[in-house]
Amino acid sequence: MWFKDHNIELASHPAQSPNMNPSEHAWDMVDHKLHACCPQPSNVDQLWAALKEWENLDVGYIHTFYESMPCCVQTLLDAKGGHTKY
Repeated sequence: MWFKDHNIELASHPAQSPNMNPSEHAWDMVDHKLHACCPQPSNVDQLWAALKEWENLDVGYIHTFYESMPCCVQTLLDAKGGHTKY
């Protein structure tokens, strides 16, 4: 118990706490675009070019996730923090 031996108190949280951050969907889209344009960058320039796909994200797509947050939060509350489809 390294944490206990070093007097580090761990925060209590559920083992499978849901990630309700809508930016995760945006990062997923960037990841897909990155792998589509440059699956395995072999140098910094290729990696940087692939990461610039962030600039090409559809703002409407991101707005959809923002608008869905009240429903996501209500679903999480209804599930009492348990599993949801989100």
